[in-house]
Amino acid sequence: MGRCWNISRNGPVLHGGRPHLEAMVSEDCSTHHRLAALIILQEVKTRLDGGPSFHDLIVLVWNLAGISILQALSIYLVLFFQKRVRYCFPCSSTADQSALLAFRDRMITSDSHKILAKNWSVTSSVCDWMGVTCHARQRRVTDLNISSMKLTGTLPPQLGNRYFLVSLNISSNNFHGELPRELVHLRRLRYLDFGINNLCGEIPSWFGSLYKLQYLSVRIYSFTGSIPPSISNMSSLETSWLSCNSIEGTVPTEFQNLHNLKNLIIESNQLSDPLPLHAFNLSSMESVSFLNNSLSGILHICHRLQKLTWLCLAENNLIGRIPSTVSQCSLLRYLALFGNHFTGSIPNGIGNLTMLEDLYLQMNNLTGKMY
Repeated sequence: MGRCWNISRNGPVLHGGRPHLEAMVSEDCSTHHRLAALIILQEVKTRLDGGPSFHDLIVLVWNLAGISILQALSIYLVLFFQKRVRYCFPCSSTADQSALLAFRDRMITSDSHKILAKNWSVTSSVCDWMGVTCHARQRRVTDLNISSMKLTGTLPPQLGNRYFLVSLNISSNNFHGELPRELVHLRRLRYLDFGINNLCGEIPSWFGSLYKLQYLSVRIYSFTGSIPPSISNMSSLETSWLSCNSIEGTVPTEFQNLHNLKNLIIESNQLSDPLPLHAFNLSSMESVSFLNNSLSGILHICHRLQKLTWLCLAENNLIGRIPSTVSQCSLLRYLALFGNHFTGSIPNGIGNLTMLEDLYLQMNNLTGKMY
């Protein structure tokens, strides 16, 4: 079937000045071979849209089409070019301006909205707008911070078209509705703060596609459902702050793959399964808080948490003894285990925590004295 591919040494065939699927299939091959070639191209194009790796696509074309590796590479480049044309045109600050104007227009009238309506104007550069920071050379919006401005409204899908966005902070406002799925395209994001709003729905599984994200905050929100395992795909994540929602279930075991996670704060939710011990197997962890949930089980901790400085498991349903291994968390400054069902004596090892500043063990069934 190799003769059906219309690829020359000078590069891919163009159709009307642009690469085209049918133009890559030779007119000389038989009807059924031509149809098969088009099906192969469509399959590769579909997988390209889904975001597989360069290597996977080349191998796919090579294996399916029975052609040389150079021809496979040429097919890949044509399809990749088509994708870039579709998603990146126009690549200018004008597109950033249009998206932010759509954002502005969705906000309900308020004093702060009036400020934005005046400041976010087509008469000035988007890089001069309030709360907007642009890349010094490319002049594309990289940072949007409109936190604590008493804004009300919904998030437009156009916000997901800001491919250069590295930081997005809309916290401490009154935005409502669900998160638009188009935000999945913000693949360069490193900082994302949606906290203290009235946004609703479940934690979207597409969060896992934001693999460069380092900071995620959706605290004081209206999230329901469970934590999606796909969050474990955020391999760069350092801080996850999910407090004050209505999240159920437990922390997925996949979280043990987040080897850069330092801060896991999931307070005042409805977590009810046994304490997720896998969350305590990350040597990178510095602070953990599951305050005010309904987690149960026996506490096993500090075997690998030499960097831990803050631990709050208060107001849960934990049972058994406070483990003597807690003394292995030698950097602890804050330890709160109050409001559980711990029994037995307080382990003497707690006295060896020389960095400890705050200790809360009340509202348990502990006996004896602490020395």
